[in-house]
Amino acid sequence: MSKAPTIAVNDEFTGDHNHYLPDEYIQRDVDAGSIRLGGDRRAAQVSESFVTGLHAGVEAEVGESAGFLMYRSGFEWGTRNIARFNERMRRSYGGGKRDIWQMNPKFVFENWWWPMTLSGFGGWSLDLKFDRKNIVVV
Repeated sequence: MSKAPTIAVNDEFTGDHNHYLPDEYIQRDVDAGSIRLGGDRRAAQVSESFVTGLHAGVEAEVGESAGFLMYRSGFEWGTRNIARFNERMRRSYGGGKRDIWQMNPKFVFENWWWPMTLSGFGGWSLDLKFDRKNIVVV
């Protein structure tokens, strides 16, 4: 399986840019039963039934606290995911100096979604319109 290309910029840092082939981002090892995403992160492919069953099982164990527990789990996953993404964007596009909130939001969102497009979830277009105090995502 091929590895994602590493790109040196100004001899200051290296980083992975967008992947254009699924094998560059998703590595499946059938013998080991593992799935790895770019950056050697472990992943699992589960069905909607699995997630529903997990929630039901948690609810059976902890009762009414299940919703909060599932929310906190998702929140922690999202926080770690965006921190890894921010670091990748800093290395790849920010010269190691800029964080994602200092970059063009449309560019950041498109780079964040790119692995999902590559995985077959389809593309999307982001239209940031400023309507007084709100940002509208279409």
